Amino acid sequence: MAEATVHRTAVEFSYFCAACKDGFRNSKRSFDTISSEDSEFTCLKCGKTFSSGFKTKKIHSRDALPYSCDDCGKKFRTSTLLQYHSYKHSLAWPLRCFICQKGFAADSQLKRHLVTETFDCSQCPKSFRANACPHWRPKFLLDKDEIKCKKCSRGSSATKYLTYTT
Repeated sequence: MAEATVHRTAVEFSYFCAACKDGFRNSKRSFDTISSEDSEFTCLKCGKTFSSGFKTKKIHSRDALPYSCDDCGKKFRTSTLLQYHSYKHSLAWPLRCFICQKGFAADSQLKRHLVTETFDCSQCPKSFRANACPHWRPKFLLDKDEIKCKKCSRGSSATKYLTYTT
């Protein structure tokens, strides 16, 4: 029987810092946590070095992250992600929360920001549902206004913190 020398194939990995790994939230890619006191890793996405972060099977940067930001050099998989990122630099968000003025790149992000709650009208026995910014309560409490349904509100200042649902 002939003997053969078996060579272990080196598995290549791509390394990411915690901030850049978050950019893969919607990806099916699996990540392993890494940490080392002896060596520093270089993030494939932003180029920063770190000692604790994440690794995944090799991603060839020229294939996976072809779009880069002219302002900071951060790299992205798609031109849409680059466009969304560019709003952080320009502050020219296409959508803003009507209460806290936080900017959003997509309608779905703004909808996720707002929370739908059930309120009891302080003037009539009706309950109603409305979307509200999570940051509205301190402003509302400063106004010392009562929460009223759409019919009873008639210009109540609290209504500026709610969008009524049907």
